[in-house]
Amino acid sequence: MNDVKDTTKQVQWQLFEGTIIKDYQGKKSGLDVGVYYGQLLHGMRDGYGILYTTNAENEPLLFECEWRKGLPIKGSYIQIWENQWHKHYGFLDESFTLTSSGKRIDEDGDQYIGMWKNGKRHGKGKLVYTTIGSYEGEWEFGYYHGYGRRTQQNGEYQDGSWNRSKGAEGMHSFYNKDGTEKQKIDYQKQSLFGPVPGYNGMNINRSSTSAVFYKR
Repeated sequence: MNDVKDTTKQVQWQLFEGTIIKDYQGKKSGLDVGVYYGQLLHGMRDGYGILYTTNAENEPLLFECEWRKGLPIKGSYIQIWENQWHKHYGFLDESFTLTSSGKRIDEDGDQYIGMWKNGKRHGKGKLVYTTIGSYEGEWEFGYYHGYGRRTQQNGEYQDGSWNRSKGAEGMHSFYNKDGTEKQKIDYQKQSLFGPVPGYNGMNINRSSTSAVFYKR
């Protein structure tokens, strides 16, 4: 902190008062009372500082951010759930979560770079899974939603549209890793066009290609 702080601002410990925030569905949640160490301006968090608190699910969060008038504007935070850490980097808003462009790295190795809204993947971005390939395309509040590409670890991939409520929808094209098309599937009609058994030796259906279309 000493490397980046504004020397005209006071640095000290301060009780974090907690806050009530709304998620993307309008549901109220919040952050509990915590502790802040960093720069202050007129008694408010302003400049660089570190904040430790917990959320409504009693999950620990540690923020290391630039602050303005008491709110985080950019930096990083680590959140722990299900005994694994998840590191977030980018721009934050009044919900104390990522918004606009940002990045998340999970302890299991999964990594996402792209757009965010209220702490959820939202807009365009790419998620690389440790064990099951990747998805690059459009998102809506954490779900595949819109046009995107699912790529398997062996390099085979599918292009098509996704719906956050239904999974794969409409016509999807499946390709070998060299880009040659294998087959098409119309999820609207549940029709298969091309050789069977299909994608990577699996019987293709909506659920098998949609099993990972949401990740917290």
